[in-house]
Amino acid sequence: MRPFFPVFPPDDPDPIGLILADGYSRQIPGNTHAEANALANFRAKYAELVKTSIASSPTLSTSASTMATSASTTRSVLTAESHGTLPSVEDVLRDSDCYATMEPCSMRTSGGPSCALELVRAHVKRVYLGVEEPPDFVQCEGVRILEEGGVEVRRVGGLEEECLKAARRGRS
Repeated sequence: MRPFFPVFPPDDPDPIGLILADGYSRQIPGNTHAEANALANFRAKYAELVKTSIASSPTLSTSASTMATSASTTRSVLTAESHGTLPSVEDVLRDSDCYATMEPCSMRTSGGPSCALELVRAHVKRVYLGVEEPPDFVQCEGVRILEEGGVEVRRVGGLEEECLKAARRGRS
């Protein structure tokens, strides 16, 4: 999968750390949020990869239906590739990490599922947060939803001011 996804860091010879997708708020038309967009972007890119793989190898079998990979996903992907199959998108997501500037939302005023719930449903392994949602935005329970859904949450210290500055850009 390495040829299809950028790597972080780029000079690392180990395939751990593939950047599967990114997303930002309002990237996809409508009132869309970063984490949901990253998941949608990954699923679309992976579906294209599966379609390309099937077209180039009629013996390839896969079940197609966001984020960086961890070591065990990379091993399973490499094993699957060596046997002529790709893991399902669900298997890749199940061992993926999400890096979020701000706490994933717990409620969507637009009526869609919250980003926290989308990450839980995708079975993302862990979420790294730059900052929790400030109370002047909304009352957010994204961390609680993630943790109760079995997603490990790690707070990245020292980036709070930069993350809040980015999050407040464009807000009145």
